[in-house]
Amino acid sequence: MVSNVSDFYDFFFREMAERFKAAVLKTVEVRASGGSNPSLPATFL
Repeated sequence: MVSNVSDFYDFFFREMAERFKAAVLKTVEVRASGGSNPSLPATFL
């Protein structure tokens, strides 16, 4: 368990940063693969 407030904020912001990074990477991955609306070249793969 966190010992004080600064440790709590440190943990909280690291956790938020990791989740944000994961969400961005997932979004980029979906866009790169065409997502639900693939670009024309993607339909020929």
